[in-house]
Amino acid sequence: ATVGGDVSMDLSDGSPDVSGYNFGGQWSNRDITASVLVQNQLSAVNVSMMHRNLCKNSLFGVQVLSNLKDSSNTLNVGCQYEIDSATTMKTKISSTGSLATVVEHRLSSPNMTFGLASTYDVSSSGLTSTGMGLNLALGN
Repeated sequence: ATVGGDVSMDLSDGSPDVSGYNFGGQWSNRDITASVLVQNQLSAVNVSMMHRNLCKNSLFGVQVLSNLKDSSNTLNVGCQYEIDSATTMKTKISSTGSLATVVEHRLSSPNMTFGLASTYDVSSSGLTSTGMGLNLALGN
């Protein structure tokens, strides 16, 4: 288990004025990691859970973001699947109506990672592409 926090203070006028604080905790075991973060001076709560190896070569995660000021909530669900030792696919869908996916492939010589990513709007009728990109990372 891990716990932590931070406090921001404004000292510009000579007296300490707390301008922000956040705190959180995390618990992990071999297969599951769960965390709770309280952010923005108690105005937002982020609760998340990740499960490793729910299925072979996979990760599964759920995140709930709650804005306590306007009572809005966002649910994100994501998964990662290792296709082979060098290729990984990641997907995330949000209750806001967005779907994102990326496929990454690692090369050992030269040491680089190549990726293809796309985002979609699934809140309207049909599936509308909102973006697409390529990435190339050199080195570790």
